[in-house]
Amino acid sequence: MRTVLLDEDLDVATAEALTGHRMHGSHVGVVAWSTATDNGREVESTGQLIAEITGRQPLAVLTDDRTLWAWVSGPSANLDVAALDAELRRRRSPMRIAVGSPAVGLIGFRSSHHEAVATQRVANIRGDDSPGVTAFADVAISTFLARDLRAARRWVADVLGGLATDDDAMAELRRTVLHFLQTGSSLTEAAVRLHLHKNTVRYRLRKAEDVRGRPISDRRLDVETALLACVQLGKAVLIRTGL
Repeated sequence: MRTVLLDEDLDVATAEALTGHRMHGSHVGVVAWSTATDNGREVESTGQLIAEITGRQPLAVLTDDRTLWAWVSGPSANLDVAALDAELRRRRSPMRIAVGSPAVGLIGFRSSHHEAVATQRVANIRGDDSPGVTAFADVAISTFLARDLRAARRWVADVLGGLATDDDAMAELRRTVLHFLQTGSSLTEAAVRLHLHKNTVRYRLRKAEDVRGRPISDRRLDVETALLACVQLGKAVLIRTGL
């Protein structure tokens, strides 16, 4: 399998012969891993769970006693991330799952897998706070920032200033600013999302600008990206207090 994933000179026929899996059509790469110390049975059963959710038997490979690589394939392969996450929660499973984006052919077989691996890295960096299932499409920017966490931390601090500090008060301000930006800078919609009064949102935005030292609108796109990185990568990109 590693040969198929890494040898870009390999042709489709050889890849199919090595894996016993048809490379034509669409593929969704999946990485599943256990957060428990000893859960081999849970890991092995994840392939069947994916089959139940998708109605298709995935190609599944155990890479070690805690990790499974899988591919859901077909004419229009897809994976209902919400349904998969709900089922993990219902089972109180210690499994975590990272999902790549659908892609076509042998190149897609590889690329969706590599996206899933990158997504797994983001989930592991986030730690216990990560959701049961994480899709590459939701954390794509963070997968690139995660390649160099030291540089990412510097960039986040440059963009957010004091807002990047790792404490509860700053976390509250970051959450408020992110919702405000995601609603098109609407005080009303942000207040509804946050279950707060508009005046409270307005106060927090002013406080955030004071802490940052410049308006939220300054480098607006960078601000939203940095705030998402704080959510998705957690403490790894925050300024630690007392240092």
